[in-house]
Amino acid sequence: MSRIKSIWVLLVVVIMGFTTTALAQVPEKPNPPRLVNDFAGIFTPQQVHVLEDTLVRFSKKTSNQVTIVTVKDLAGMEASQFAYEIGEQWGVGGSKLNNGVVILIKPKNETKGQAFIATGYGVEGVLPDASCSRIINNEMIPAFKKDDYFAGVVKALNVVLPVLAKEYSIEVFGDRLETLYSEVIKLHKNVKDAQTNAKAAVDDLSRQEFELRVKMEETKKQFEMYKAKMEALLISQSELIKEMNKEDE
Repeated sequence: MSRIKSIWVLLVVVIMGFTTTALAQVPEKPNPPRLVNDFAGIFTPQQVHVLEDTLVRFSKKTSNQVTIVTVKDLAGMEASQFAYEIGEQWGVGGSKLNNGVVILIKPKNETKGQAFIATGYGVEGVLPDASCSRIINNEMIPAFKKDDYFAGVVKALNVVLPVLAKEYSIEVFGDRLETLYSEVIKLHKNVKDAQTNAKAAVDDLSRQEFELRVKMEETKKQFEMYKAKMEALLISQSELIKEMNKEDE
């Protein structure tokens, strides 16, 4: 009995240790509260202002709260754990509706870059984990690879905010992606066809130019031939005139 009790005490100590560590590693909630917290310094002041203004107005309009947090390192934690700890400790979305979203970005420095979108229970139905992963991979990462973190976040918000506002579902967004992909493929084919047609036109012009050059050469030869004949004719005419003058004498 005492052995079981000791194990439970050990488990409690371990859990408390993990909890204390997590509390120490996650940044404190800013006071006054902000929705854009650029601890990693990847945004300009103007970009922070634009994002903050957008998210504040969105929160007032829909009651859904989206928080952007950038950090220089995750202090040994997984990005998912770090993001959920922020959401829990900062109370993103509130405890009543639990409709908060944390967009966490750890830019690439001495260690690899990471990103995670954590959602509260109140919004995970419209924004499930699989959709968040797709948003990160399709919208954020391509821009992040170009060191354009602001563009990546804006592209993510262009998907996340309308979904949270229920202007369209994530399934509709997926359909939109498929439609856009089809349009890109069609556009690519049109470009290839245009390139092929342009090459054919250039080849045709080159052929016409070659034929014209050949004709010019032939005309030049004919001109030289006529010129020679004309000169010979003039010489003959001159000799004939001389002979006629001799006879008159």
